Amino acid sequence: MPPPRGPGLGRRRCRVPSPPTVEPSSNRGPRRSGTRGRAALPGAAAGAAPAGLHALPWQIFPRALSSAVLLLLLVAVLSRGRRCSIAKILQQYRAVIFHEIQNLKNLSGSVHRSGRAGPACRSDKDQKILLSIYNITMSLREVGAGTLHSHEELAVWKVAKNTDFVLRENCRKISKTPLRSTPAQPRRGGPGRRRKQLREIGRKADRLATCWEKLYALHAPHQAPRHS
Repeated sequence: MPPPRGPGLGRRRCRVPSPPTVEPSSNRGPRRSGTRGRAALPGAAAGAAPAGLHALPWQIFPRALSSAVLLLLLVAVLSRGRRCSIAKILQQYRAVIFHEIQNLKNLSGSVHRSGRAGPACRSDKDQKILLSIYNITMSLREVGAGTLHSHEELAVWKVAKNTDFVLRENCRKISKTPLRSTPAQPRRGGPGRRRKQLREIGRKADRLATCWEKLYALHAPHQAPRHS
């Protein structure tokens, strides 16, 4: 007869789990759990990368296109200020400058002379015509500065001032020099000098009127140009 067994002698022994081992600390970063021995899931690397780090070709094309459009808009806005507003310039000419030129021609006596004014505004381009108008006006101001009678010099000064103002406000591309706020002080001169100046002013006034009428005719072909 077998000897009696004590309590628990016939049962299976249970293994006691050993405590987890702690690895010594090192300068290495934390271990990634779940990635060792496993294949990376599709898209896992792309999701971990920062946004915009790896841009695809179809993502770069819209950015380049939008940059080109913005550049074209910027060039258009900057070039808009360089062009001349011919409509506004002619509006001021018909309202004010035309009558002032006629008054200047009457004071200088050019309306009673049949002499030729000389070549003026041979080009049909707006910019060149406006540049000729500006140059003639500034030379007219220099000729009549300081030696004429008050009403004659005032007429010259009005034409120069209003022409300079109209071009300065509506045509920034034409280079301009500052205009004096008041007419120059009269200087001494004999009758011969005064007659010579009046003839020169009359010729310049005729050339100025010719340039204005040519510009007006180019932009109003269906209307009869005013005769000076």
